[in-house]
Amino acid sequence: MTALRDDVIVSNVASITSAIAQRIKKLGIVLPKDVKNITYLTWQGDVVSVGKQNRYVRVGDTVIFGGVYGVRIERDGKEYLVLEGHEVIAGIWNQN
Repeated sequence: MTALRDDVIVSNVASITSAIAQRIKKLGIVLPKDVKNITYLTWQGDVVSVGKQNRYVRVGDTVIFGGVYGVRIERDGKEYLVLEGHEVIAGIWNQN
């Protein structure tokens, strides 16, 4: 699967709050209800393809994006999300 324009295709999409919650749960800390209710606001995913016009992210990076963006697709039993370049809020850059 290949991203076009400045699009970014991500996999392993997870709520940032749920990822943080899983780490905190291991420590035995109880999260307030309010924190659990904001899980739809920000998500993260691993970049698997980047369009040629996107100069900011690379395959292997992890990006952060809003929960209402992107188009979900399924291929070979795996779910992906196609984001336009401007829908990416931030990135955790892969140094390799």
